[in-house]
Amino acid sequence: MTVDEEMIRRLQATLLAKIRGGDPCGPFYAVVVDGQGAVVAESANSVVPSQCSHNHAEMNALALAEKALGS
Repeated sequence: MTVDEEMIRRLQATLLAKIRGGDPCGPFYAVVVDGQGAVVAESANSVVPSQCSHNHAEMNALALAEKALGS
C-alpha cells in the first residue's frame, strides 16, 4: 500500500467514525503528512462551532502543522 492509499484509508476511517458519532462539524477532515509519510497534524472542520468561515479542515490542519514544526 502506498502512503497516499494509507492516508486515504485513515481519512475514510476517521470520517466514518465522526459521522457515526454524530459529529456536528460535518464529514470534513484533513491530514498533513511529511515527505516520509509521517502524520504531522490532522484536524476536522470547525466552521459551525467556532462561527468562523476560515476554519475549514485543511486550514486547521495546516495551522496545527505549522505549530508542530515551529514554522
